[in-house]
Amino acid sequence: MALFEGTLGRTFRRQELRDPGLIRLVFGSTWLAPLWLVARLYLGYQWLLAGSHKVWGEGRWIAVPGPDGLALQGFWQRAIAIPEQGSPAIKYDWYRDFLTFMVDHEWYTWFSWVIALGEVTVGILLIVGAFVGIAALTGAFMNFNFMLAGSASTNPLLFLIAVLVLLGWKAAGWIGVDRWLLPALGTPWQPAPALRRMMKGRVVNEACPVCDMPVDRATSPASAYDGLIYLSCCPVCKERLDAEPARYIAGFGAIGAAPAGG
Repeated sequence: MALFEGTLGRTFRRQELRDPGLIRLVFGSTWLAPLWLVARLYLGYQWLLAGSHKVWGEGRWIAVPGPDGLALQGFWQRAIAIPEQGSPAIKYDWYRDFLTFMVDHEWYTWFSWVIALGEVTVGILLIVGAFVGIAALTGAFMNFNFMLAGSASTNPLLFLIAVLVLLGWKAAGWIGVDRWLLPALGTPWQPAPALRRMMKGRVVNEACPVCDMPVDRATSPASAYDGLIYLSCCPVCKERLDAEPARYIAGFGAIGAAPAGG
């Protein structure tokens, strides 16, 4: 057993697998920021155009006389219909049942607001280059749902562009607000210096609660419990800590205390 665990430990020991240079150049280099700008502006314009028709004008989905979302109701009803001949628009029964449930419960009255305002918001964020990764992910999710509902149109192309922008989120917003927004806020896995300073006074451990390895206040993954911050040495230990917090943090009464429970 010990031999097996030793072999397994060596096989899956912590190491970083680096991406090829071409991948780093395309998705992480600011040299290609102008190309990402073109893709981002095209994608944002398409979403803003689609959403504007649903928010303003005679054919809008929301803020209309009578119930909102009647256009969305019609789209859902056409999508869930099963023709006598030929193939239905929706290929997956679970998704048809999901749309049927929303139609039966009149969710289109409020869901139309989510779609209309969501499309406009995604378009604006992509155009100005703010929270580009989140905006691209949201847009791709909407494209995916439209395709599940049997609507092809431009959705496959927009979905592909959104996925590419999502993969290149670090550079896609460089010519945009993200150039200043990301350094100011950071990310959940790498908070900005200001956020790290806010966390610094509440960190209660200098060793990983799971494996007792040293932790780094600047880069180690953080978990919050009862108003205190506990750092882990790696994402794997963080997952174990999040899964069983009581097992690992019970003994931390002061900085550097040994974890309880083994």
